[in-house]
Amino acid sequence: MHYPRAMLFPLRLPAQAALVALLSLVLFGCGGDDGADETSTSSTSTTTSETDTQGSKPSKSGAKDLEKELMRTLNAKDCKEVNSLNPSTRPYLDTEERCEGLRLFKDFDVIGSEEYGDGAIVDLISEEAGINSSAVFVKEVDDSFSLVYIDNLRAGKTVGTKPAKEFDGAAAKAATALREEDCDAFIKVSYVRRGLAVGERDDVCDRLEAFGFADLAEILPDEAPVLTGGNAEFAFYTLGENVPRLVLIMAHQAPEDELFTTDFPKGGAEYGLVDVFPIAEPEE
Repeated sequence: MHYPRAMLFPLRLPAQAALVALLSLVLFGCGGDDGADETSTSSTSTTTSETDTQGSKPSKSGAKDLEKELMRTLNAKDCKEVNSLNPSTRPYLDTEERCEGLRLFKDFDVIGSEEYGDGAIVDLISEEAGINSSAVFVKEVDDSFSLVYIDNLRAGKTVGTKPAKEFDGAAAKAATALREEDCDAFIKVSYVRRGLAVGERDDVCDRLEAFGFADLAEILPDEAPVLTGGNAEFAFYTLGENVPRLVLIMAHQAPEDELFTTDFPKGGAEYGLVDVFPIAEPEE
């Protein structure tokens, strides 16, 4: 599947032109072939974090390891190594286009990182271009982390910011929409600049029906998703306590004036669902 390319920030320096154009590549792969396999294990390693009621106690040491592994891998010459960052449950991401898109961030500087239970964030910045980005990771069944995407639509640093309570209600609505496979409700509670709800309604509905996470959500305990951690811009929730379980990746859809552009799609939720990942034992 192909998704709309996202426009980035307006040029603030003449030297930004090439970089901004390159960063408009599609760096988020969610979808792929219908019935794509969504169960398996993955790549870079860290440790499990503890969370309190606000999910605000990340593992600092694990996050430091993760940021070092991210930057080392982005600088690898072999695309196979760069694509080793990708979730193993989504082999269709292992393309040269994805590899080259990720490499665009190899010269960015890390300005913060935190592990949030079943997710992690590494904040990046290009001082020269004045562009902030956040690498979004999800945990897999072996407790390693894989790179979901790099969100280049950030207005500033996210790590260390106060967790947003608005994510709680948004995640609960997203879980209900998943369980009921209600496409319109799903789009309404989603982040529409990246992720599962990008594109035309029919494409989103096909995606929702084709991916196995909706079926898995339906058989998991009918309870509200549990926050494992987050900040003002991202949050991670789980459906189910053990294996299998689903990780809901949530993001704040910043107002257009904060992103210095008006070329973003309308709709979706300010605090919305970006993607869903299963943590499940691989099939034999």
